[in-house]
Amino acid sequence: MDDTVDGPTQPAETEIPPDAVLAQMLALLDAQGAHMLAELARHGHRQRGLRLAVLMTSTFVLPPALDEALAHLADLERTFDRVEDLGGAAVLVHRMRADVEIAVDALLSGRGSIVADEMRDAMEIEFLLRDFAARKNNLKLWATCDDETREKKFWPADVRRRVANDQWPGKGFHPPDKREYDVHSMGLHPTPGHPHSAKHLDPGADPTELLSDAGEILEHCRRLFQACHALLDAFGVDDTVRPRRWETLERMSAGHAMWVHWIEQAKAQIREIDPDALPMRGPMPRGKRRGDPPPADAL
Repeated sequence: MDDTVDGPTQPAETEIPPDAVLAQMLALLDAQGAHMLAELARHGHRQRGLRLAVLMTSTFVLPPALDEALAHLADLERTFDRVEDLGGAAVLVHRMRADVEIAVDALLSGRGSIVADEMRDAMEIEFLLRDFAARKNNLKLWATCDDETREKKFWPADVRRRVANDQWPGKGFHPPDKREYDVHSMGLHPTPGHPHSAKHLDPGADPTELLSDAGEILEHCRRLFQACHALLDAFGVDDTVRPRRWETLERMSAGHAMWVHWIEQAKAQIREIDPDALPMRGPMPRGKRRGDPPPADAL
């Protein structure tokens, strides 16, 4: 006969719902008189719910597309971590996933300037990956050299120049992305009149602004994925140990296609009013000003 006496039953630990924790902390902040901090937290919380609702109802294909892009970033992280020869680039893949996560959160909280800043960083990562794909020795050099050498050899403008020379040898072109990079840089630095220079917090949920920013995140994800797979190709990484290419991602492809169609329509309407307002995307001869049209033979 078993004479063991069970001890008192311990109550199961229950997790307090995050919203309840937030409500308690906001009430505590108010009680302490920290009203501005409390309102900032409330506003961000309200914005995420409001903007996610608008995004899901007005552009229903974009939330699943962003989700699939994030999942693909995680797959690429695992691949780069497993392939020894790509260990130096793994830090870039981890960073680009963080860039996209921060950009999506900023999209939902109404911080368009942060979306722009993170996508500028994504562009620098993209060009580094493309440089490494064309010059595999540069990957090891970038990962192992001292800071002074890295700054001299891998300054963003120099990396872009090498990548442009790969595509247009002997032409002396800037890549098409330079105009976009310059716009992002103007927002990163205090610049009078630039829409992102004030770094304001959007008070509402404009569907057009949400569509524009969500689409831009997807577009930069597309470019990052292409650069990652170009590097995987350069190092001969077998298809069995790498994620499938972005074109086969059904939800992301659908969301990106929808955004491209929308943005081309918007650009066409602007050009009807001012034909010179938005120059066609293409390489730009070095030394020309931003906004000058690309040469006809480069399009």
